[in-house]
Amino acid sequence: MPEELLAADSVALIYDEVERLNYYRDFGRLDALFADPGLARDRTYLAQLREDLNDESVSPLAIRRLVQQPVRHHGPQDNVGKGPMSRMQRVMAPVK
Repeated sequence: MPEELLAADSVALIYDEVERLNYYRDFGRLDALFADPGLARDRTYLAQLREDLNDESVSPLAIRRLVQQPVRHHGPQDNVGKGPMSRMQRVMAPVK
């Protein structure tokens, strides 16, 4: 495993039939952000999200999966509609 992953606070491994196996450094921070959108007030959580969205080497697969699950602490995702996360949730939502 690469040194940067060994030094991370958390690592997610996600397998997808198309994208195969992907590693996500510090995934716990993203998971917490999507579980509790109130964390968007903390710049460190948004910085991690921004970094992953802007890094061409990071597949958006994990973020898409986080967006598609219900917001665990605040009811269904559809009720989130306001605040810093809502725009990103609309952008990342799957096209139907």
